[in-house]
This record gives sequence, structure tokens and C-alpha cells, in this order.
Amino acid sequence: MSQYNNHDDIDLAQWEDVYQEHEVSETDDFDSLPDGRYQPDGRYQVEVAAVELTISKSAGNPMLAWELTVLGPRYVGRKIWRNNMMITAENIRWLKQDLWKCGLRLEKLGDLKTRLDELLNLRLEVTLKTKKEIQNVFFNKLLTGKDQAKTDNFADKRNNADAEVYDNSNVPF
Repeated sequence: MSQYNNHDDIDLAQWEDVYQEHEVSETDDFDSLPDGRYQPDGRYQVEVAAVELTISKSAGNPMLAWELTVLGPRYVGRKIWRNNMMITAENIRWLKQDLWKCGLRLEKLGDLKTRLDELLNLRLEVTLKTKKEIQNVFFNKLLTGKDQAKTDNFADKRNNADAEVYDNSNVPF
């Protein structure tokens, strides 16, 4: 069970038709654009630390709130947050696309409330894109399932990459 309140008062039935009708593209990945604030190509390997069906504080609209922990290749341990708003049909299409990229194929959107735990601890590749000072998070692909062995030590890779960047033993001056 998710560590957060699942908000049984949120009515997902109103979006059932849109969810059922949306065709998911298995190959719809986003080209990475440089997001100079964090990493040259803006791509990160993350793990889903928390996911909650909740209400936005600003407008009182339903949303799926994600907390992602960066695994690498740099900025290990930093947090990224993503919200799937549920206001328009287009929002529901994005939500379904994100859920499919996470391997969660729901027959009905209403099933989301009872299946949130299936999203916890998943490893994803995400892309950060900043436009007009607003940073968006796009899910690119699922890297591993939560039950798959975690064989990569991203912290070691990050430290080795940092050592290469700051290795000045070959500087000619």
C-alpha cells in the first residue's frame, strides 16, 4: 500500500472513456534537450520513491504526485517531483502514457487507487526540460522492475565519472 492517503473521494470515473480510448505509443520517447541546470542532456536514472493520488494545493484538482530519487549518472540522491494533473482529457492521455512506460497497464483508470504500490521502487529514465523557468519531467522508459536485482551501483559510477572530470594529472601546464 502506498505510504500516502489514496483519497477515496477522488472520482476517476469521469475520465474512464478518455482513458479507455487513448492509444498508447510504445515508441513515443522524447528527444533529450539540454537542460543546463543539471546535466548536459537532461537525462537521469531515477527510482520511484513515493507516488500519491492527491489534490493540488493551488487549485484543488486531482493529481498523481511522484517523488523520484536520482540514481545517476550524477547528482545521486537528489529529488525530482512530477505531477500528473487530472483536469483535461489531454492530462489523462499523458497519465496513461506515463503509467504504460512504468509497466502499469490498467484496464480501468479507477484501478489506479489500488495499484499505486506497483509503481514504488521502479527505475526509470527521465528527461528534464526547462522552458520559461518551468522544469518539466518526461518519463522516457522503464529501466528495471522493482523486484529485479539492483546490480548497478550508480553512486560508484557517479564518483568515477566525477574523478575523470576532475583528474588534472594529464594537464600540460
